[in-house]
This record gives sequence, structure tokens and C-alpha cells, in this order.
Amino acid sequence: MSLGLIAVMVVVGLVMAQTSLWLFEMGLQRYLESGLRNESENLLVALVRGPAGLQLDDHRLSG
Repeated sequence: MSLGLIAVMVVVGLVMAQTSLWLFEMGLQRYLESGLRNESENLLVALVRGPAGLQLDDHRLSG
């Protein structure tokens, strides 16, 4: 194989690897964002006004 063909194959391989890493990172970021959003919504739902101000109601917290 010629040196040019090897160089093109290496560049294409690096681009494909970078693209797959970027896609993985974006998927992981969406997954973590969704989990954090759900957890924060659960905490907001569990807030109640108590004698000492805002408190978390243990019965309203979901597992």
C-alpha cells in the first residue's frame, strides 16, 4: 500500500473514533441530565412548609 493510502486510512480512523467518542459523551450527558432532573423534581415535590420553614417530607420522597 502506498503511504498516501495509509495516511488517509489513519485519518479516517481517527475521525471515526472521535465521532464515536463524541456521540457516547452526548448520550451519557443526556442520561445524567435526565437523572438529575428527575431527582430535583422529586426533591421539590417533597418540600413542605413546617414550623421551622421549608422541610423535606420523608413520606413524599420516592425511593
